[in-house]
Amino acid sequence: MEAKKETMRLQFSSPIESADAGRRLISGVVVPFGKVGNTSVGAVVFERGSIEIPAPNKIKLLAQHEATNPIGRAQSFSQDESAIYGTFKVSASQKGTDYLTLASEDLIGGLSVGVDVVASKPAKDGTLYVQRAVLREVSLVESPAFSDAIVTQVAASTGDAEEAAEEVIEQQEDNLIDQLSNIVDQMRQVQEAEDALDESTETNQTESEATVSDTTAASTEAAAPAEASRPTIKASTPYISQTVRHGITSKGSYVQHKILAAQGNEQSKLWIAASEDPTSLTAADTMSTNPAFNPIQYMKEFVSNTNFGRPAIDAVSRGVLPANGMTFSVPSLVTSAGGGSSVAPTVASTAEAGTPSNTAMTSAYLTANVTKYAGQQTISLELMERSDPVFFDELAIQLERA
Repeated sequence: MEAKKETMRLQFSSPIESADAGRRLISGVVVPFGKVGNTSVGAVVFERGSIEIPAPNKIKLLAQHEATNPIGRAQSFSQDESAIYGTFKVSASQKGTDYLTLASEDLIGGLSVGVDVVASKPAKDGTLYVQRAVLREVSLVESPAFSDAIVTQVAASTGDAEEAAEEVIEQQEDNLIDQLSNIVDQMRQVQEAEDALDESTETNQTESEATVSDTTAASTEAAAPAEASRPTIKASTPYISQTVRHGITSKGSYVQHKILAAQGNEQSKLWIAASEDPTSLTAADTMSTNPAFNPIQYMKEFVSNTNFGRPAIDAVSRGVLPANGMTFSVPSLVTSAGGGSSVAPTVASTAEAGTPSNTAMTSAYLTANVTKYAGQQTISLELMERSDPVFFDELAIQLERA
C-alpha cells in the first residue's frame, strides 16, 4: 500500500520521566517508536527516525495543547532505537510554577507532542504508521497515551529543593569560616611583626628600663599561652572625631534644614553647622596641588580679531596697473567735502518760470604711487610636519586678511 503524502496535525502523549522543581526542569519520553498510542486521529505507531526535530529552542512547552498557553521551552532532545527523549525548562511565571508543582506531585503525568505528519500509511486494522513527521510543540497533559506508561521518577520535589538550598548555605558558611581563619592568621602575623618592632626599640633603653622590660616580658610569656588563640590589634594612633555626622545630602535637604534651623530646631542647627564647617569642607589635596590631573584642554576653534573686513580698501575701485612706471594719475572729481578742489553740478529749488541755477563742473587728477605690500611667514620643519592640519587653513586665511 502506498504511503500518503498529505500533511495532517497529530497529537500524541507519553509519560513524564522526572520533574525537577529545584531547577524547574521536566524530562520524559517525547515519542516512543513502534508502540501503539491513542492520538487525535486514532491509533498511531511512529516508526523509528520518523520525526524531524527543528532547533530545540524553537519548540515551546504548552499546557493542554493550547497555543496561547505556553509554560516553558525545550532545552534538549535525544533519541535511541526505542524513543525520543526531551528536557524542558519551565517558566518562572506563576502559571509555570503551578504546572511544575502538579507534575512533581504526580497530578499531571504525560508529555504530549503535536506533529505535522508528512508521510504515513494505514494498516488493515486502521492503525496509522507514521513514516515522516515534523515536531511542532510539546504539551503537559493529565495522562499519557499508553496504558502501561507511568511516572518513573520525581527527581526533586519541594523537600529536595530545600535540602539543596541547605547544602548551598552550608557550603557558603564553610567558605566564610575559611576566609575568617585566613584573616585571623594575617592579623596574628601583623601582631607578631609589631611585637618584634617593639622589642627592637626596647633594646636601646637604659639597663634599668631593660630590667623592667625583662620582668614584664617574663610575665607576658607566662600569660601568652592563654592569649595565643585571641589575636590583638593595636592602633598606632587613637581615632578621635568631633565632627557631627549629618543627613544633608542634597541641595533640597540643605534648604529644608536651613529653614528648620532658623525656626529653632536644634538638630537642624547642628546639621547645618556641620555641613558648613570649613574644617570638614577643606580638602588637603586640590587641583592646585595635583596639576598633573588637571591638564589644560585645547579646543579646535580658532579665535582671531582680524575677521572684521577692510571697508576702506573694499570701497576703492579695482583695475589693472599700467604696464610701465611707478606713478599714474586717475581722473577724479573730489569736492571740498572730500578734501579736493573739484566742483560737482548741483540742483536747487527753482520757482515756476524761473531760471535754474548754473554750476560748472570742474575735475582734476589724483596721482597715485605704485607701492608693494608683502609679508612672510617662516615655519619650522617640525611645525609643518607635526602640527594639526587646521594650522595651514588658518595661516592661509590670515595671509589673505593681512
